Amino acid sequence: MPNISIPEFMPATDDLFVYSQQSGVAQPGATTMAQIQAFMRNNSDVLQCLMQRLWQPQAQYEANRVIWSPNMAPNIIAKVKTAGITSGVEPAWSDEIGEEVNDGTVVYIVCEIIQTLPTFVSGVSETLGKVTVEKSDGSSAAFNVLTPTIAKLNDDGVPSPESNDNSVANTAWVRQVVSQSNGTLPPNPVMARKIEKVDSTVKLWWSDPNDTIIEGNVLSTWEQTVIVKKQGSYPQTPTDGTVVVTVTERNKYADEPYSDTQASPANWYYRAFPKAKNGPYSDNELNRFGFWHYAIYVDTTDPDEETCVHKIGGFDNYFFDRPYMDFDADSFYWGGWKNVQMLPKPCMLKADGSVDYYLDPDDYTKKADGVTASDVTDLEYNGNAMMEWCPVFTKVEKVGTRLYMYFCSEKYDDDYECYSCKKSDGEYGDHFYMPIYEGYVSSGKMRSMSTGTKPTASTTAENEATYATANGTGWNTTVWADEQLLQMLGILFFERLNMQVACGYNPGSSSSALTNNIGTANAKGMFYGHQSTNTINTKYFGMENWWGHRWRRPNGLMCINRRVWVKLTNSTVDGSTVTGYNRTGNGYIDTGVDVPSTSESYIKEISGNEKCVTAPVTVSGASSTTYYCDAAWSATGTTQLLLGGSVSRGALAGLFAFGAYTAPSYSDWAFGASLSYKSF
Repeated sequence: MPNISIPEFMPATDDLFVYSQQSGVAQPGATTMAQIQAFMRNNSDVLQCLMQRLWQPQAQYEANRVIWSPNMAPNIIAKVKTAGITSGVEPAWSDEIGEEVNDGTVVYIVCEIIQTLPTFVSGVSETLGKVTVEKSDGSSAAFNVLTPTIAKLNDDGVPSPESNDNSVANTAWVRQVVSQSNGTLPPNPVMARKIEKVDSTVKLWWSDPNDTIIEGNVLSTWEQTVIVKKQGSYPQTPTDGTVVVTVTERNKYADEPYSDTQASPANWYYRAFPKAKNGPYSDNELNRFGFWHYAIYVDTTDPDEETCVHKIGGFDNYFFDRPYMDFDADSFYWGGWKNVQMLPKPCMLKADGSVDYYLDPDDYTKKADGVTASDVTDLEYNGNAMMEWCPVFTKVEKVGTRLYMYFCSEKYDDDYECYSCKKSDGEYGDHFYMPIYEGYVSSGKMRSMSTGTKPTASTTAENEATYATANGTGWNTTVWADEQLLQMLGILFFERLNMQVACGYNPGSSSSALTNNIGTANAKGMFYGHQSTNTINTKYFGMENWWGHRWRRPNGLMCINRRVWVKLTNSTVDGSTVTGYNRTGNGYIDTGVDVPSTSESYIKEISGNEKCVTAPVTVSGASSTTYYCDAAWSATGTTQLLLGGSVSRGALAGLFAFGAYTAPSYSDWAFGASLSYKSF
């Protein structure tokens, strides 16, 4: 049956019904035979077009012909899969999308007429009565309905091959469900969760989800958040445990915590269940207190450091704003990160590795109560001022031109790892500690204290390690695994690559001497900086002058003729073959990554190798305002890594500044080291 073009339909208008005479009187404009013939021919052609799409008996159908019958279910058509001749009796049409129907020698596939999802919905899947709607903003929501057993639709509305039976919910059904939701889909998970357990008091911080409105469609309206606790495991539903509190005032406990009294709280697990108005609760895993999961990717083809970092839907950080230092207002904008569990805590750490007490994060000269004086300025104190970090498990993978980075509070799958806390037995420690202050040597011992002096420089790598370990067992200079993690966290946190624009520029400028005293930023919070040189130090995750003042020389990364060798743990659990760190790279892990030959060249691309993620591999085509915005240096021979840059390097310095151009025995006025501590 050949196809014909569909003509413009000719309706039966009044001019087709004008007789030639009326009461014996000739009529002007009488209908002619030609008009009648044209009308009949037009209607015949239109009917022929229609008949091509209507099922007919004993008809020859070619492949891909679309057929319809009034006996089909609503929103259903049939498409010819196998060409042939139809039978003399119309077949029984299935209403299951994708089902085959036999008709004589013809085989049809049942399809739906509407095959696109609403623009604010990118995908829908259903299993055992739970429908998950993936929204176009990257988030998702789930709700319970009576639906087919197992169904999944791709973003084009076509049933997915993963659907293992024919009971596939069609797109028309999805549209109906979504359009009739009237804002009753579950809300997104609560944000910025934080839990602290001290004696019998459990403190909880969280921000409630915003309403979900996409392209004018209200998918979810937050009504309340119910906090539930359970002994031994996380509650799975609002009734699976003890209700702690029900909150109807949005963000009531975002800044000041809710306190719950619970005997022996260590084995109690807390979970939030935000609820939609007239709708269900959210059971997303991101509602669990103590659990967090972040993700970003870097588009390596985008030179704009401000736009190349992208958040990923379904992770905690997706709904956070980008934080930044407001230089004009001289204040830091947190963008949703202020109370997240991952943030480190300033503390006074005794020489034996025990926490003496915590510090006021907004003023280190005071204890956490904000009143009692601390010991940060007392060099007689038997310990150091440190930042306490919890384990951060990371996964890094390159997919095409994207570099993905994932961060989690737990070993989410086998590809996640936390070398910063990995012990020799393969288990993980509770914390690792990084320096609040640049290293200062007093009485043969490297300290992290607010001395009011310039930090120590002009020492060799071996002497720096000796001064650091003089604090006792577990103390050392900073190590590569921790340094690399802090670089990756900068990309996650600030969602860009130029940390000087995000947080602050070099504190000083000099070609021959360090410029800034230790401790000038004690009362400047966790992040602080200026657009130009200043007597007040830059702060990054609570640590002073992490870049741009004095090159910092960590343990754990050596370059041998520009090939990167690393050691990620003190033990050999990382795959190295030597215990402890050295100045030769002997027993270190060969990463297979080579740093390019360069001097003061801006970094365009980093390796993405999980053992040396931020090691530069391309330095051509970048600048102080594109790609990583910091520079790299390298030389042949055996060199030990330097990080951050110094006051003499200007815009070349920064979080990613990478110096592998001097022997570990080399000393310089701009070189030094800082403390770290691990109990394992």
